[in-house]
Amino acid sequence: MFANAAGVGGGGLFVPLFRLLIGFDVKTSAALSKSMIMGGAVASALYNLPSKHPVLDKPLIDYDLALLIQPMLLLGISIGVMCNVMFPDWILTVLLVAVLTAMAFKTFNKGACTWSTESEQKAHCCDTGEEDFGSNSRTEPSSSLEQGLLAKSEQCAPEGLSSSIKWANICLLCTVWTVYLILQLLKSGAATCGRLYWILNVLQAPVSIGATAIGVWRIYRRGDFGKEKPAAGPTCEQLFLYPLYAVLAGVVGGLLGIGGGMILAPLFLELGIIPQVTSATTTFIVVFSSSMSVVEFYLLGRLPVRFAAYFTTLCGIAALVGLHATKLFIRRYGRTSFIIFILAAIIGSSAIILGIIGGFADIRRYIAGEYMGFHSLCED
Repeated sequence: MFANAAGVGGGGLFVPLFRLLIGFDVKTSAALSKSMIMGGAVASALYNLPSKHPVLDKPLIDYDLALLIQPMLLLGISIGVMCNVMFPDWILTVLLVAVLTAMAFKTFNKGACTWSTESEQKAHCCDTGEEDFGSNSRTEPSSSLEQGLLAKSEQCAPEGLSSSIKWANICLLCTVWTVYLILQLLKSGAATCGRLYWILNVLQAPVSIGATAIGVWRIYRRGDFGKEKPAAGPTCEQLFLYPLYAVLAGVVGGLLGIGGGMILAPLFLELGIIPQVTSATTTFIVVFSSSMSVVEFYLLGRLPVRFAAYFTTLCGIAALVGLHATKLFIRRYGRTSFIIFILAAIIGSSAIILGIIGGFADIRRYIAGEYMGFHSLCED
């Protein structure tokens, strides 16, 4: 219910639950997990479409950030998946637990710092007799990207739903989604390590780089750009580093088999994006990555449609309830740190559950005398 409010799909919990409670195999559990993630992400994105940024007069979903992140994230995931094939399972389990544990602790510390700041602000409001900021007032922008747009926010306030959606960005993201889906489907029918296989893999790079370059050019053309004057918009370093971070996040996600939301949400918080924008933008990005997986599973005949329809609808409804409850909580108590604590709890729970299940599976393989070393990418 609250996973989408934190910006993650909950796939780290869905797969083990399907296997342990219902008895589905790994592939079916993975397919149903992706369909549930897609249902929650789509519901969350639709819920957040008319919402405004709590600091700036702009949409809550940061479409520019999504355009800088999503294409390169897909490229990184593709690289990570190839590495996943070569790494032994026990190393992946160790890395998975280590990465998720570190992310959980770091996210929890971020939430604790945010809680402390909120407490100081509430105490200041009480001392000065000002109205508590929890209901109506706005927090200060916490990143130079948001600070850079603050100066122009008075002149560009969105009016209505249509003006709060950047259709050009969405169309470009949909184009990248379609091209990647075609390449993945063609690659699934190509011989591993054959000429066509490598051509299709290499073609992903210019697609991602080209889409990201268009995104950077659009920001530059609007004038939301400036290295010497942070108030003018995102700096040159940010426009270069954000796509690089996306590639690294995709590699980690593809290598360890975890969703993009579980990597991107902590990353956005570390970059200084406020929790509400982190949650909305991450779930918007997850719509594209999860839906691509669902379409692939369906075309490959691995998706039980009736179960998928039921669980997807259920997850979408739960996401809407969780989002609305979280919004009411923040409005009532002025604690955006609640979102960060939810995120830390989900990541930590995933680390424990996946670590236990993966650990027992690796022990069984070792006792059975199975090969525990590295594999070749080109072996059958």
